[in-house]
Amino acid sequence: MNRDEDTHVLISTILDIAGEECTLEKWIWDGIEGNSVIFSAFGDMANRVDDELRSVVSSALDLMGDWDFTITRNEKNIFVNFFDLNQNDSDFSLQNSVTQEELPSRRERVNDYVREKNQRTLNESDGSASKS
Repeated sequence: MNRDEDTHVLISTILDIAGEECTLEKWIWDGIEGNSVIFSAFGDMANRVDDELRSVVSSALDLMGDWDFTITRNEKNIFVNFFDLNQNDSDFSLQNSVTQEELPSRRERVNDYVREKNQRTLNESDGSASKS
């Protein structure tokens, strides 16, 4: 999978979540630590609604605290992206890098970035990405 130049992937590993093989990635973009679980759209996860996907991923990965999720689907993949908004022990913490007033707009900016990144990845896998 091609990566954006400004995204640094820290971990990429294959997991089994609820009987489905998926990829877990931990990454940093613009000082924000994020995570993505990528499922095939051809498995059982394709039949689950977004709330179920959040619950399955949260349970399987033992996520605790305040996590912000975005979910993007297409004909090939399901991207479950999540961010720990109360992380205090990281130099890349969203909470530490912005004020409380800036947090809602920063969350939206991150969500927009993740949606665009997922779409670029999908376009590249389809061979339909245009070069700048």
